[in-house]
Amino acid sequence: MSDNGKAPRERAHVLATIQHAVLHDEEGGKRYPTLFDLLSPRFKDGKQTRVPGVLTLTVEGSVYRVTVRCDEEGLECKLTCETLHDIVKRVEQLVASSHTVWSLTYAAKKKLDTR
Repeated sequence: MSDNGKAPRERAHVLATIQHAVLHDEEGGKRYPTLFDLLSPRFKDGKQTRVPGVLTLTVEGSVYRVTVRCDEEGLECKLTCETLHDIVKRVEQLVASSHTVWSLTYAAKKKLDTR
């Protein structure tokens, strides 16, 4: 039993070595530094200080829609593409641009409406 009276959690042997706390993507961090930064969680003294961002890819009719959502900041931006070719490069350009329009996430809008 652990200190809180619950049995310690066990992991399947095949999953025991997988680390989920931090991204292990040195190549991605070098090629797409802004996107990598947005998608990375932050930790200080063993505690998470920033929730990682979320990258989603959705097919809508004949186009792909990519959304980068940062729940910690309550912001998101979207990109519409006709091809998957170079899509990550285009998302990096989008999030790194000072001309990108960042809008409030649904949760952030809802929080503002309840005030």
